[in-house]
Amino acid sequence: MLGVLNTQRTRELRAQVTQAEVARNAAEELRITREKELKGREAVVAAANAKFGETRTKIESTEAELIKAQKEKNDLQAKLR
Repeated sequence: MLGVLNTQRTRELRAQVTQAEVARNAAEELRITREKELKGREAVVAAANAKFGETRTKIESTEAELIKAQKEKNDLQAKLR
């Protein structure tokens, strides 16, 4: 009788161990997937920041050219007067 109970208990414990391993593997796969997604989002953000920096530089350059052109215009108008 005790042998049957021990065998049954052993099977239950093995099943629990197997379920725990499956759950742990699933959690690990989910963690890895989320890390990959995070790295992908970080790369997108870095690219957007780089593009924003380039755009900002172009704007500053254009503003400088505009100020220079306005100054030249004012100088020419002053010479005409």
